[in-house]
Amino acid sequence: MKKRIILLLSFILIISSCIPAFGDEEKDWTYYAFDGTQSEWAEPELQEALTNHLVYEEIMSNYNQNITREEFCTLSVLLYEKFTRNEAKIDLDPFVDTDNPYVLKAYNLGIVNGISDTEFAPAKSITRQEICVMIYRTLKASDFDTSVEMSEDFPFNDTHLIADWAINKVKYCYQNDIIHGTSYKILDPLSNTTREQAVILINRTYVSFE
Repeated sequence: MKKRIILLLSFILIISSCIPAFGDEEKDWTYYAFDGTQSEWAEPELQEALTNHLVYEEIMSNYNQNITREEFCTLSVLLYEKFTRNEAKIDLDPFVDTDNPYVLKAYNLGIVNGISDTEFAPAKSITRQEICVMIYRTLKASDFDTSVEMSEDFPFNDTHLIADWAINKVKYCYQNDIIHGTSYKILDPLSNTTREQAVILINRTYVSFE
């Protein structure tokens, strides 16, 4: 009798070890990528970015939060790797305020610079004109034609607000249907960009150049 009990307990132990513990199975975050903070107008393009594998888990939430320099570096590198089908490399690491591999990859690709020789400011928000510059540089790093058609219409009344170092990049993004005005005649280049807006701009870039 004692022997049978020991055998039964051993059998139960073997069977139970084959059954995953409750909650151990990793959830697929893509099923939970919309937390209710996304704008209704943005959801189709956010879903498309998700389908195109241009996003990552942490960025697909709190959609109206301003995107940071660090976060947009990650999106830019994902776009570069999607275009080139090559993993971006890390070479130089000059920054004392971040060791994020995506920041370093973006820096080494020439997509982004530091705010000084040793500081990056990873948590700083990013403006619409800065995003255009980073998208332009991502396309250039991916070997796309980045020439700007200077004769094409650029209909915005606030063009004078765009920095000299950004103007051609902003025009390029407008000409390639990546960025639009916030209204018919206003581009609003100095406003910060939300997470959902940034994801949509990355997805539009992919759709325009895939």
